[in-house]
Amino acid sequence: MNTLYIDLETYNTVDLKTVGVFKYAETVEIMLFAYALNDGPVQVWDLFSHKDMPRDLKEYLSIKNLIICAHNSGFERTVLGPAYHGYAWSDTMIRALAHGLPGSLDILSTIYKLPVDRAKDKEGKKLIQLFCKPQRDGTRATPFTHRKQWEEFKEYNRLDVEAERELDKKLPRWNDTAAERALWRLDTQINDRGFLVDIDLAEKAIKAVDSEKKIKDAKTKELTQGDANAAT
Repeated sequence: MNTLYIDLETYNTVDLKTVGVFKYAETVEIMLFAYALNDGPVQVWDLFSHKDMPRDLKEYLSIKNLIICAHNSGFERTVLGPAYHGYAWSDTMIRALAHGLPGSLDILSTIYKLPVDRAKDKEGKKLIQLFCKPQRDGTRATPFTHRKQWEEFKEYNRLDVEAERELDKKLPRWNDTAAERALWRLDTQINDRGFLVDIDLAEKAIKAVDSEKKIKDAKTKELTQGDANAAT
């Protein structure tokens, strides 16, 4: 079985934590795509320099029964879009959480004492702040404005795949059962599909509750002669 380890670095003007991954993915720009097949060397596709997908990555993605592994794969799956949903996915974060371990790649790298050159680069958070969102003055940092930092960012991206691959080898598997994986796949399908909501009914229900609360608040104030201004 072949495993393709991947990690993305992205840019957007909207905040991921504020809008959520699905809304974020609607306007996202992929800047870096690090990847490695099995124990092969980690390559970094710099989309600023080359818009076309590297030939080796295309070949890897055509491998039959390929497994794509990422840390917090929900982000990669959503950003990459439906074309990647048909692959079998593996997730080192999910496996860690299934065994009562922290989900953070940084913390897991420390727990498992990964070699220094394979541990998550702690300076990477500064680089993410620099390249993955607009600056405070509204400008954007790019390889053309911050060439040295961009090369460091590419190395950070590469190290993430190195750490992820090492964790895939070291994390326990006793709770990585077929039943647990089936539940995880069901969860991803539910999130991908979403669910139908009658927006008009929901909005009218909110208005009805607000209207009824005003009536009860007024009645409460009347009955208590102003001692209580609102119904609980």
